[in-house]
Amino acid sequence: MSERGVIVGCDREQEWLLPWWWEHYSTHNSYPVSFIDFGLSKEGKKWCEQKGSLIPLSLPHFSISSKADILSSIRRSWEKRFGKEFWGHRLLWLKKPFALLQSPYDWSLWTDLDCQIKGDVDPLFHTLGLGIDLALAWDEAETIDGLHLEEILYNGGVIAFRSQSPILRHWTDGIVKYQHLLPTDQEILARVIHLHKPPFLELSPLFNWPRTWGENPKTLIHHFFG
Repeated sequence: MSERGVIVGCDREQEWLLPWWWEHYSTHNSYPVSFIDFGLSKEGKKWCEQKGSLIPLSLPHFSISSKADILSSIRRSWEKRFGKEFWGHRLLWLKKPFALLQSPYDWSLWTDLDCQIKGDVDPLFHTLGLGIDLALAWDEAETIDGLHLEEILYNGGVIAFRSQSPILRHWTDGIVKYQHLLPTDQEILARVIHLHKPPFLELSPLFNWPRTWGENPKTLIHHFFG
């Protein structure tokens, strides 16, 4: 394993973002990058192999709940929050924790492909160590489905983590256990953080700046989610 590296996940529906993401990342950084294959096209696979390493996504033998598997009252709440196209996106979101488990690096940084990296990501790696296994920023969502008051929602678009951290396995176990009750990987992560209390650091929003907050020249990563 390399000591530090970056991982991203992609399928054929999102691979049009790869050149944009790479242009911004590689302008400021030279850490190795591994692309987790969520279902890339032949051309997408070739592009990733030219830039870094390509790793097929490995999933355990379980099924992600379909729309028909969710109680109608919960289903309506989720669709009201995320829109009718939510179900296709959810299939990808719930695979993210399994992708993190496949990182080939000791210390890893995950970013979503809609994250504009505007500088050196080294400060994110410096958040890890000294007992810290996981670092990510608070999420701005006004509506949160299914969480208890003491459970805090964090944004999974930018995640610094130790690759052998137990919280990753707790997160994947949580996907299997809570997917009928919670809409995305983020709510499930909020629950397992609350239950297992991993060595954790809440990042400054400058490391994962939501597009809805407007421009900020001080941000390291601008997240164009949605």
